[in-house]
Amino acid sequence: MPIIPDALLAVFVPWISIWLTNLFGISTHGPNGRGLKMKGKRGGFFLGRGSFWNVNNGCWGVIYSVMTGATLQIIIKLVIGGLRPHFLAVCDPQIDDAKGKGFQGLYFDVTVCRDYENRKDVIANAMQSFPSGHSIAAWAGLFYLSLYFNAHLKIFANYQPSLWKLLLFVAPMLAATLIVGSLTLDMSHNWYDIVVGSIMGVVMAILSYRMCFASVWDFRCNHIPLPRNREIPGFGYGIQELEDWSGCVATRRGGWGVATKYSQQGRIWGAPGDCSGSAISSPISGGDSREGTHHHATGSSSRRHE
Repeated sequence: MPIIPDALLAVFVPWISIWLTNLFGISTHGPNGRGLKMKGKRGGFFLGRGSFWNVNNGCWGVIYSVMTGATLQIIIKLVIGGLRPHFLAVCDPQIDDAKGKGFQGLYFDVTVCRDYENRKDVIANAMQSFPSGHSIAAWAGLFYLSLYFNAHLKIFANYQPSLWKLLLFVAPMLAATLIVGSLTLDMSHNWYDIVVGSIMGVVMAILSYRMCFASVWDFRCNHIPLPRNREIPGFGYGIQELEDWSGCVATRRGGWGVATKYSQQGRIWGAPGDCSGSAISSPISGGDSREGTHHHATGSSSRRHE
């Protein structure tokens, strides 16, 4: 089974989902839930609600995950390989007139396969079972999407989410499971090929997501894209920076998605206050970061709210 369709699915489904999340989901709100028009650097004007910086990091993370996993599986297949469950059906060995090798002539090489000279590529593919490339691609791309949903919808955060968010979180993993499960039905892979490939895909997704965002599981900052521009200092993980970025998510539950300038009007910030146990005691003006103490906010977090 060609891996290209599954690889494209593992890349384009997360890409489209990330774009849609930024176009229609991410929004910063003021009093009475009124959406605020974002403007400033890093794609705020282009997307209106989301951030091109976020989209860029999210899409590159998918590429890092899928392509790195694909490279690793190619290397392992060439070094280790292994016979696929349907190898004998593909090989169709013709041993009646063949002379075996080794002890009592019981050993044969691939030259006993039917029409070997004209079917070298097919036979070679049937000897490259470990690990499953489809499993790596599916889990690398789709589990990455689950991590993205969790971070930007704050599914596992500081409040009890709606059921549909949990379903949205597990949907990419269900799709990945269906893809890899189909590999056993057509005898393309052994069960251990699929298990190892899936584990490798999950690991690639976690590593790649962490390369592009400030955290994987810490709900205070796992939605914050990290800068690639060398002129922009890295994220400092300070309370002020966390507050500046708390509006750039696709939910308003638990104090998220509220403009910083309105945080004193009966609103409670979700991330910093809940994790540190300390209340915000000083007013914050408009999410603007100009003092250098929260330097990473010079990107989309420094956008002013009209």
